[in-house]
Amino acid sequence: MTFLNAMKCAFCFRRSCPKRYQIGNRTYYSHLGFVRTECPKKLGKYSYLTMDEIKEKALERKRANEQQEKESQVKKIVLVDDNSQYANALAEFIEKPDKQECIVFTNPVDAFNHIVNNHVDILLTDYQMPNMNGCQLAQKVLEKNSNIRIIIMSGYDNGYIKKACNEYGIDEKVEIIGKGSDEIFTTL
Repeated sequence: MTFLNAMKCAFCFRRSCPKRYQIGNRTYYSHLGFVRTECPKKLGKYSYLTMDEIKEKALERKRANEQQEKESQVKKIVLVDDNSQYANALAEFIEKPDKQECIVFTNPVDAFNHIVNNHVDILLTDYQMPNMNGCQLAQKVLEKNSNIRIIIMSGYDNGYIKKACNEYGIDEKVEIIGKGSDEIFTTL
């Protein structure tokens, strides 16, 4: 941009410019193929850009927003089962690229620490495990994050599991399904 064009633009911008755009916290003034940007955080600071530069910056922001939106749409599932072979096989069926991501834990304490420190949408846990049963894990998780969806799977009778959940005060907040049934795939 030549000095003369910059002076013409500066003069034009002091008047009411017909090509004025407000995008986010920036104001853009267009004249003679150049655009002056004004940011309220930097009072009195202006920068001059060409339309191509502005289009490129807009595309970069759009790509970043799309990537962030894509990541937020992926369901994060934590699968907890002390039988690692069963858990890994089930995780392979559950996981769907760009839709569902499944993380497997064989220890409920490790799973709880992961859930507390990371965003998780669904907790899918076995009922009978060493150190902590599925109801205890669900109760601890619900104390930290009441928005998480919890599914307890078990080979025991569902009535027995409902009674156990009732004792922990979580019977209305969890779903119970039979271990090894097709319900797992329709529930998720």
